[in-house]
Amino acid sequence: MDVVIQMSRVMDEKELRFQGIRTMSLSVKLAIFFLLAVIASIAYDKEFGLIATTYYFGLSTITFIFYAWDKRAAIKGYWRIAENTLHLLALAGGWPGALIAQGVFRHKTQKQPFKAILWLTVLLNIGVFIYVFVISKNSVIKWLNNLFAV
Repeated sequence: MDVVIQMSRVMDEKELRFQGIRTMSLSVKLAIFFLLAVIASIAYDKEFGLIATTYYFGLSTITFIFYAWDKRAAIKGYWRIAENTLHLLALAGGWPGALIAQGVFRHKTQKQPFKAILWLTVLLNIGVFIYVFVISKNSVIKWLNNLFAV
């Protein structure tokens, strides 16, 4: 009887993991789609794509870690990370990590002013990315080359 119960638990866990993909929030899907688009930009322009991929993945990882840290602090009653810090990380380009962290940790999902500011940073970042990548790509690449020229 114990074996049947254990097998049932294993099946339930596998089914839950599969359903987690289908029930993923729209914001997490948007973050993943954007990160995949940034990776795809390498095929279009290798130099810009590599810079953008490194930048967005790096900041997203840092932002994700900050959200995890803040969630842990909230649970344990420790000193919290300032909301302005989380917003600045998102504004700087870590918004995909912020949205994924919200989905994973169920953190900062209810506070309306926080959500509105976060979505504003998302829209600003997507707009800047489109402007830099599509409209003024050559001038930005030249500026980056001059900035890092030795």
